[in-house]
This record gives sequence, structure tokens and C-alpha cells, in this order.
Amino acid sequence: MFKNLLFGVALFHALLIDRKKFGPIGWNSASTYDFSDNDLEVTKDQIFLMLEESDVPQYKVLRILTSVIN
Repeated sequence: MFKNLLFGVALFHALLIDRKKFGPIGWNSASTYDFSDNDLEVTKDQIFLMLEESDVPQYKVLRILTSVIN
């Protein structure tokens, strides 16, 4: 489960980084969609801790942690 969730977050990270190369053509505002390598590391650690506590991932919590907080 960890590998699948990490793959999804890494793909999300790669898409955001790649789209930044196009500037205003890729996004309306480049600074709004910042998801750095540090944010990816923090999200990876959060996924690991969440799965240690429970075998079933809490997708709503993960979505809020990744998209709003990080």
C-alpha cells in the first residue's frame, strides 16, 4: 500500500514540477502551485506514519495533508 500511495504522490509532484517549465502557459500563476522536494519528503513520511497506525489508508486525511497543508 505504501508503494502505491508514494507512487501517486510522486507522480503528482512530477506533474507539478514539469508544468512549471511552461510558465503562464502551464499555469495561471506559477507561485500558487509550489510542491517542492521537501514537501514530497514530508508527505512520504506522513504516508508512512499513517500506515503504521492503521493498515487502511485514510484518503481524506492524506488529500488534506498533501494539497492544503503541505
